[in-house]
Amino acid sequence: MIAFELDPAFADFNFSEWWDPALKDGPSASSLYKLVYQARKGDRLAAGKFADTMNWTLRPETWDCFQRVHGHRPISHREWFYAKLTQFVDMLVYDDLTVEETNKQPRKLLPDELLDERFTVVGSVGPTHPDDLEQALVPELYAEYGWYGLVQKVVSTSDRAGALRAWLAAERIAWERKSTGQPRSGWTKNQERDQIILNCVSRGMAPDKICDELDKLTIPTLLALQTKGIHRWKNGWVYPKTRNAIQQLFSKLHDRKKPVKPPAVSN
Repeated sequence: MIAFELDPAFADFNFSEWWDPALKDGPSASSLYKLVYQARKGDRLAAGKFADTMNWTLRPETWDCFQRVHGHRPISHREWFYAKLTQFVDMLVYDDLTVEETNKQPRKLLPDELLDERFTVVGSVGPTHPDDLEQALVPELYAEYGWYGLVQKVVSTSDRAGALRAWLAAERIAWERKSTGQPRSGWTKNQERDQIILNCVSRGMAPDKICDELDKLTIPTLLALQTKGIHRWKNGWVYPKTRNAIQQLFSKLHDRKKPVKPPAVSN
């Protein structure tokens, strides 16, 4: 699959009804980075365009179209799904961007240069996510994922990697419930909260840092804290009278088994 990442046609083949309802052409990777930049500045239309592009590009019909337009590649829609999804996620969580100068020398792009049409983004640097995507998402459910919710969650916080992890954790819970025959809508905010805590515990994070993570992801505090007017986990951890309730929750989750990873789905 790495070989196809280096294929310009593969890398830049994105679709969106915003750009071309006939799906003959679509936005380039560079233009999508610009949408993310605008979305981070609060532009909801830009966030919608990016999410729409994700939705259309990840469809099996789009993979079929790519094969017809650019020739057959010996990879499945499943491989296409994860390769393109990784590209989109990299765009969402980027820290720094690289552009190519007229002398073909790459350099770091300054934030206020991104919307300058003279510059084309040729690379990015950001947090890595080697296994999270395949563990949480399956291609067969592409139409059920809330891509706009993902985009909004990530661009609205400085902890973009944390927001991505929280969204993936919630989707993994929903997938597990669906695979056991329970309604997808059955997962609750408490389950999302618990999954985030479990992920933090598995990474060896201290309790106060877990509280910071919950606050960054705007997870509601325990009802016992809310009744005392405490709506930030870190504040609840600071006060001895409410710390005990948080400790009990963390201890209960710590004693659980680690979450079971969804099994691989065969093509």
